[in-house]
Amino acid sequence: MLIFNPEKRYIVKQCLKHPYFEGLHNEEVEPECDEPFDWSWDNFEPTKEGLQRMVWDESLEFHPEGEEEDQM
Repeated sequence: MLIFNPEKRYIVKQCLKHPYFEGLHNEEVEPECDEPFDWSWDNFEPTKEGLQRMVWDESLEFHPEGEEEDQM
């Protein structure tokens, strides 16, 4: 189920039918999205520096005081 390439991943419906999730969901009450998820934000070359920057930038959303460290 855990595949890095989003084009090759199982869809949620396939995962929920897996025996591991048996008894953990109820198809009758689960919401369903009307349109496919937009993965366009994921179109980048995953370099070490780029991924580190993305993680750092996201951490600043939760701890903006860290921005001062970034300026040093």
